Amino acid sequence: MSVGVKMYNNIMLKLDSIINNTKETIKKQNKEIYDISSYIKKKYVEIEDKFLILKDEANDIINNVIMLEKKLVICNTKLSTVNKNANLYTKNEIDIVYKEQHSIKQQLELEYKKQNDVINKRDKLENQLKEIRDICEKADYASNNMDFAYGILAGDLNEIDNEVNNMNTKEIWGLKVIKAQEEERQRISREMHDGPSQNLSNLILKTELCIKLLDKDIDRTRLELQSLKSIIRTTIDETRRMIYNLRPMALDDLGLVPTLERYIDQIRNEVNFEITFKEINRENDVNSIISLTLYRIVQEAINNANKHSNAMNLCIKLIYNEGFIELIIDDDGDGFDINNVKLNMKNNKGFGITMMRERTNLLMGEFKLKSKSGIGTTIYVKIPIL
Repeated sequence: MSVGVKMYNNIMLKLDSIINNTKETIKKQNKEIYDISSYIKKKYVEIEDKFLILKDEANDIINNVIMLEKKLVICNTKLSTVNKNANLYTKNEIDIVYKEQHSIKQQLELEYKKQNDVINKRDKLENQLKEIRDICEKADYASNNMDFAYGILAGDLNEIDNEVNNMNTKEIWGLKVIKAQEEERQRISREMHDGPSQNLSNLILKTELCIKLLDKDIDRTRLELQSLKSIIRTTIDETRRMIYNLRPMALDDLGLVPTLERYIDQIRNEVNFEITFKEINRENDVNSIISLTLYRIVQEAINNANKHSNAMNLCIKLIYNEGFIELIIDDDGDGFDINNVKLNMKNNKGFGITMMRERTNLLMGEFKLKSKSGIGTTIYVKIPIL
């Protein structure tokens, strides 16, 4: 072997060694980035839940403040009338008006303090969510670049092409996630406008009418007050329903299984198939994020089956094991070709499946989907207990 060939072989061996070492370093660092990103995404879900609760609480307090401010205006008007015509009122009647004004002012002070505290907490959480989103985006960007670099060093052009497609896929689904979030915000906004907001406006009008009728027509006033009571009850029910849809409070109070049982009992009247629910080896002490994830997956699976499956029966099994939880959802519906819904970008078919998979992945879990036309669909989820 000539000296030139030997030198060439030595150079190639060194290059291979450098490339292999670089590949191992990239692989290790990418694993660390992935672990950090997964942890941060779990934290994001936790903080987002707290933020939504605080947001609702802030809205409730703001509405209370508006109502109290209007009551104070009415009371001040009444007090002005009393002062101008003091000779027409007894001292006791005048004292009652002053006490009412004092009471409203005290309530307002308390509500103002609550409002400032809740809004400050809400704003802090909103800033934290923004910072976490920025970190997640940077981590995903770094991870994608490392995968790309690893593919180049490995010399597998097919793998590089797949990585590029995966990056495009992630970007497309990222846009769909944003779109879904905006649509959900619009839905909540419409519900608030058409429900509680309209009812509260009616309450103000009814209250003003009652004030005008109070000294003129007691019977009519009594009827209007009954109507007021009905509107208040409807507003409370609608608000509770909206809060429950955002995050079921029963998850924290009762646990996953009772909350699922309650949801299934409620949804039975809205679907065209029988639902059975079985839980095995129930264990109450489960992380709230895991409980919420499993609850949302069950919701999405029932919703998908109701829209697309034409099933007669749907079975849900929740199995508690040492170290992990399994969720199995079977239906005997039409089924579908999984490959046709992986990236059907012209409509949202398959998007719910992707959201279920993403929720599972955020908790380092395992998601499997089996389906075939004419046979039915099985969803399998396995999540480690943290």
